[in-house]
Amino acid sequence: MAETATIAKMAEEVSKGIFSIFGWERRPHRDQNWACVVKGHKKKTHPSDAVFSYESPLEHGRVYLTTDLKSYAAATINKDKLEEALKSLSISAECANQSEEWQQLYADPESNHRVYGMLFIYNHDSDYDKNFPMLLALVKQNLVKVKANYRLFVFGPPEITYLYNVANDILRKRGAHELPSAKHCKFYHPDLVRARVTSNTLKAATAEMLLSPWQVLEYEPTELTNNQRGYVVYYREPAAAVDELKFLIDYLFRYQLVADSVRIEIRAPFADSKASAYFATAKEQYAKEYFNFPEFEKRLEQITFSSIPTVLSQFSTTQLGMD
Repeated sequence: MAETATIAKMAEEVSKGIFSIFGWERRPHRDQNWACVVKGHKKKTHPSDAVFSYESPLEHGRVYLTTDLKSYAAATINKDKLEEALKSLSISAECANQSEEWQQLYADPESNHRVYGMLFIYNHDSDYDKNFPMLLALVKQNLVKVKANYRLFVFGPPEITYLYNVANDILRKRGAHELPSAKHCKFYHPDLVRARVTSNTLKAATAEMLLSPWQVLEYEPTELTNNQRGYVVYYREPAAAVDELKFLIDYLFRYQLVADSVRIEIRAPFADSKASAYFATAKEQYAKEYFNFPEFEKRLEQITFSSIPTVLSQFSTTQLGMD
């Protein structure tokens, strides 16, 4: 029983370490059961292993994520467990929006906010090598009924491994004085067709951003950066095709991130061995196809691409048990 509890704690430690780097706060209460207030759920209580929150730049208020933390060995991650967890989480998130007890435990009563659900599946033996997105797609939609305006976010082993590496790289770059401190950085959110960014001062990455193909970290001009503004773009994909990288370059120009004296680094934890060559070709082709004049090519030179060494989160069950 003690070993099982220690394994479960691994997911808590990993989630805490990852999401703090992306500007999320973890609410102080954890591992709480609270009374169900929806009769149709046929439950006495719902669990919240942890609750994370952040100010959303795309919504008018704060987002709270009532979170189910799972720590599984690779062999035990299957469709049935995923269906069961999502079914439980969907009704838990619905209930949390209506429960006074949940609001008192976790939410700021003065804030305008919305509660969503998050499933966090950590593979503690690091042996999971199957197609998790395909597994998630196999979950029958009628078993996971999410009402309008409610959302469920699923962070499986691939997403967690990727975000762990991004968080580690951000910390490493700050430690090496290659990136300013968190107070001088924010995650960039472009205006969307249906939603405009409500504030330029909010710094956190949203759950949607963390599940997207790339995340853009913007930093202010500081003495450390030679008084230059810049962006670090973390890229989830392998960058194994020229057209794929041209699409990313086009995003940077479309949202006017490329400007004079602005440095842009693209960093990819899982880059193909030939990714740097593909990127050089992508820049050449992009310049020829769209503009092909010296000023534009000079701006393209400000964009660099590099792979980053990957790391794995490894925990000692003995050490966690002593904490």
